[in-house]
Amino acid sequence: MSKRQRKQQFIIISEEAASDMYKKVVRVKELLANDADLSVNQACKDVGISRSAYYKYRDAVYQYVQINKNQVYQYRMLADFCPAFLKSFAGILEAYPGTIVQFSQQIDTHSLSRVNFSLQLASQKEAKALFSDLEKIRGVEKLELQLPL
Repeated sequence: MSKRQRKQQFIIISEEAASDMYKKVVRVKELLANDADLSVNQACKDVGISRSAYYKYRDAVYQYVQINKNQVYQYRMLADFCPAFLKSFAGILEAYPGTIVQFSQQIDTHSLSRVNFSLQLASQKEAKALFSDLEKIRGVEKLELQLPL
């Protein structure tokens, strides 16, 4: 069996047990994710590792991020489901790292549809930011956000 055919397995270790190299690789990944103009070379230099070390471990080291499963946010909207709306809607949802838990659409009138969807997101701040982005889409007539209890 080749390397590509084997099922990839993972282990999770505490940050205290991780080597400094792994911690630095994670830090470089964070810097690159937060600054689109930053080069890999500069990020590695800022963190204090070589580029070759970063490239050696970048596909093997990840930061564990736990999403609280109780944080499911429900959105309800009335919108004109034209192609331009759908493109904008999909683009906005793609920008958020949440999991779609539920999605339904019901035609209300000839051009308007009622859309209900639930997303599992990391924080209430993220849920409100998504709400704000959705409000800006042309064609949204009404939008509501239900926060978890």
